[in-house]
Amino acid sequence: MPLLAAREWGVFTANGLDMEVILMQSAIVPAALSQGDIDDQAGVGPASVNATLRGFPTRAIWFSSDKISYWLMARRQYKTLETLKGKKIAITGLGGTVHVAFNLAMEKAGGNPKNYVLVSIPGQQIQQLISLESGYVDAALLSPPVTFGAQKKGFNKVYDVGASVDMPGGGLTTLVKTIQERPAETKRVIRRCRWPRMKSENQSRKPSS
Repeated sequence: MPLLAAREWGVFTANGLDMEVILMQSAIVPAALSQGDIDDQAGVGPASVNATLRGFPTRAIWFSSDKISYWLMARRQYKTLETLKGKKIAITGLGGTVHVAFNLAMEKAGGNPKNYVLVSIPGQQIQQLISLESGYVDAALLSPPVTFGAQKKGFNKVYDVGASVDMPGGGLTTLVKTIQERPAETKRVIRRCRWPRMKSENQSRKPSS
């Protein structure tokens, strides 16, 4: 969301940057970064961290939030984690941020992640909601604004995964080479990411009487 807001508000242009959003599977992003096909990866999660640990010369340079926003939404007959045991839960991908966050949240809640059947449904989260509506899965891990649409359709908020897990959300990952060879550009990239949040806070601040 911060990246799209920055583009919409013209912050990229103001900082001399020509920004393009490219949707790709997280598994191929490290290779695309290394080959120079893309300049930055949106997101700092388990996939990008694991890539760095495996030897890819990448670094996290910015976080958009110190919390993730994921709710476990379920069909109407399921209201607790206990009732979802053995049921199918849709996530965006195994081994990614959502998967790791779910496992951590279940352990913190005193449960066993293996008690649930996780179904990987790649793509945008609307695909998880569609799978939930069709009955293909019994629950799904969703984030705003899809969560609000799910609530309007009558699905239950069973568990706030983001509130129980300390994990940064969003952010940017880039090559060490980019940081070293193009430091001024890297600073402009970080600055244009931070600006939208500061702007929204200033806009919502009412003048004192």
